[in-house]
Amino acid sequence: MKVFVNAVSSVRLADLLVPVELTRKLRRADDYIRLAVVAACTTMQTQGTLTQHYGERCGLVLGSAFSTMQTNFEVLDSVVSKEQASPTLFSHSVFNAAAGYVASTLAIKGAALTITDFCHPFFKALEQAWLAIMSGGLDSCLVLQVETYSTLLADGRKTLVDEGAPWLPGVVCLLLENKKSSSMGLCVGETKITSKACHSQRLLTARQEVTVGTLCQTLYEPLGAAFFLAELLAKNEFQGNVFSVKSDWGDVRLHLNQ
Repeated sequence: MKVFVNAVSSVRLADLLVPVELTRKLRRADDYIRLAVVAACTTMQTQGTLTQHYGERCGLVLGSAFSTMQTNFEVLDSVVSKEQASPTLFSHSVFNAAAGYVASTLAIKGAALTITDFCHPFFKALEQAWLAIMSGGLDSCLVLQVETYSTLLADGRKTLVDEGAPWLPGVVCLLLENKKSSSMGLCVGETKITSKACHSQRLLTARQEVTVGTLCQTLYEPLGAAFFLAELLAKNEFQGNVFSVKSDWGDVRLHLNQ
C-alpha cells in the first residue's frame, strides 16, 4: 500500500473568498469554519471530480494548535456578563465543529477527527491520515491545519515575546490518496514526530527551522511549516525526500518521494 499527496491548497484569512455556492452553507459560520470548508472544497476541486471522494472511504483529519479560541472566548464573555449565549456561537466553539462542516459539505462519511496540540498539529494530523489509509480503513483523506488565534492571544504575545511579526490566520489542506492521480503525486512515507518539554513562552515565539533539500528557512508562526510545505508542493519545487522541522517543543521528519 502506498499513500500519495495529490492536491494541496492554502490561504490566509485576509485573502479568503467564499464561493457563491457555499455562501448559504456558511452564512452563520465563524472564520475558523469558513477557512476549513473553503480550503477543503478547493483541494477537492483541484482533482476536478468531487464525486469520486464521497462516502465512507474518504475521511478528514484537522489539526490545530489553538483551535476555535476566539469563538470560545466570545461564548465565555456572554457567560461572564450573564447575557444569553448564542446557540450557534456555542455549537461553533466545539473543537470538532469545523470537521463536521467539512464532512457535511463534501458528503464525507468516513472518520472526521480533530487534533489539538501545540507540537506540530499539522504533521500529527498527516500521520493519522496516513495510518488510516495504510491500514485500509480509508482510500482518501483530507489533512488540514486551521488557525485563527484570538485578540487575547495576540495581547499575550506582545507582553511575553519581544520578537516576531503578528501571526496571520489561515489554513493549509492536503489530499492524501491510495493511488497517484495528479502530476504532484508525491509518495508519503513515515512521519516521525518527537515531542519535547519547553517553557510556555517558547511556544509563543513559534520558532521553527525547516529544512528540505538545500532549502532552509526559519519561521515564526504555528502555520509556518505547513504553509512552507504547501507552497513547495503547489509549485512542484519539493527537493530531496525529507521535510525536516526542528523546534524547542519537538521535531518532525516527513519522508516524501517521487
